[in-house]
Amino acid sequence: MSKCATLSLINRRYIANRPCPGTRGQDHEIRSGHLTSDDRLQDLPEHYSPFLRLIVDAAAGDRAITDTERKLLTDLTVEVVDTIVAEVVPNFWRHNRQPAQDALNSRIFELLMRSRLLPTPQIEALVDKLMELAGANHARLMKT
Repeated sequence: MSKCATLSLINRRYIANRPCPGTRGQDHEIRSGHLTSDDRLQDLPEHYSPFLRLIVDAAAGDRAITDTERKLLTDLTVEVVDTIVAEVVPNFWRHNRQPAQDALNSRIFELLMRSRLLPTPQIEALVDKLMELAGANHARLMKT
């Protein structure tokens, strides 16, 4: 492996393991595929809720959000989850599907960047958390 490839791999692992400030303490919940309820969130179909919670936490932390922010974050969440649902197939999370996973990761990153609703430094870590949550919720997402 070349030096550039090694550094790229190291940087990728660093980015993937970097904490997302708005989602501290939720690692166990993310891996289980379920996040606790939050009064700031709108009523959405069940499979959107954990994704919305992550996005709202990354955007607002613990502060209250306005109705306008809630609407924008909800619309962003629906777009992200619909993108995930459109891409996920039965064996999507296997290692041989890594190129498809990377492509989905890039699409989610682009959606979040384009929205301009989230702090730029947090987006990469948030995308990693969203991908982990999608993997944990694979069966539920396949039913939609």
